[in-house]
Amino acid sequence: MTPPQSVLVVVTRRIGDVLLATPLIRTLRRAWPAAAIDVLAFAGTEGVLHANPDVRRVLTIAERPTLGEHLAFAARLWRGYDLALSLVPSDRPTVYAWLAGRTSIGFAVDTLKHRWKQRLLDKWVAYDNSNTHTVNLYLRLAEALGLEPCRQVVASWSDDDAARARDKLTAAGVAGDYAVLHASPKFKYKMWALEGWQECGSWLAARGLRVVLTGGPDPAEREYVAQLARMLPAAANLAGSLSLAETASVLSRARVYVGPDTAVTH
Repeated sequence: MTPPQSVLVVVTRRIGDVLLATPLIRTLRRAWPAAAIDVLAFAGTEGVLHANPDVRRVLTIAERPTLGEHLAFAARLWRGYDLALSLVPSDRPTVYAWLAGRTSIGFAVDTLKHRWKQRLLDKWVAYDNSNTHTVNLYLRLAEALGLEPCRQVVASWSDDDAARARDKLTAAGVAGDYAVLHASPKFKYKMWALEGWQECGSWLAARGLRVVLTGGPDPAEREYVAQLARMLPAAANLAGSLSLAETASVLSRARVYVGPDTAVTH
């Protein structure tokens, strides 16, 4: 296709899904270096794209906006982009892509119930998140555009974010090698027992790593992490005090990261 001057990527899902959209965004940037690439995400998830060099700006919408907010947002989007990509097959993101893009491409489920969304899009791609990793799934839209995929996940932060993160680690008495435990997931079915986190933290501390606890600002999440902090009295509790970009900076320098879904060692 003719290289677009403006692109909107619609990824109205959770923080992790927004982060895993960054390989597709980098693919678009490499293919079309002159294009202005914006992202539409739910309010509260945009921080994961802070300082991302591939993104011009992030538009946000509430997960449950009022009718008036919906209409005002639709008017703001109307045909504002040469190309809009919907990374989510549900109703709202598909409509957002149709509203925003003079050309729109996105995922759809190939059943009679969802056929109307296929007709809204200029091109649709079958959605299969059961058998495909999210990064590879999103990159199917790049393949539909004839673009060479880039699979690099881009976690970004500014120099100021890194400086603030270092200051907070220093204030908490963290020096040298450390391990990060992110104990509280968004959904309870992913939640591990506190005793398991305690055993994991004690095991890491016995190997010379200072344990750092992270988490979001939600009161229930902070209380959950505070319970764990009382079980690991030598741990530094930074839950609720780091932005998403600062958290990314902290994780980049950790020797070990353990979260509800994954464990990573550097």
